[in-house]
Amino acid sequence: MEGNLIGEDCKVSRRATSVPYEQFEESLFDQIKREIREAKDKSSKLWYEWVCRSDPYGFYYSSKSLVKWSDSRELLASFLKLKIDKVYIYGDKNSEIPILKLIRDKVRTISNSGHFMMLNDAG
Repeated sequence: MEGNLIGEDCKVSRRATSVPYEQFEESLFDQIKREIREAKDKSSKLWYEWVCRSDPYGFYYSSKSLVKWSDSRELLASFLKLKIDKVYIYGDKNSEIPILKLIRDKVRTISNSGHFMMLNDAG
């Protein structure tokens, strides 16, 4: 959930691509994994396992693509142009994400959850 629609959504991806690929592969990727591993919530533990199975090249270049598309705001434009009912779902622990100000009338909240709401404990 909480899909990337604008550049401000790209925290980890933007950080990953803030350095040349060689530097990302040599040190930043491991640093990002360590930070995810040290997070306290249940969903970060699973995300850590997923990231550890990721190929650094794939992680880096998919992050680069995501940042480019999000910065262009073409994803937001495509979302808004859809000719069907639409909704943006976010976890209430992330109620300050910038996209919410732009699409206020199209949002729904999942209580007691963060970015990976399908993995968070509800109680």
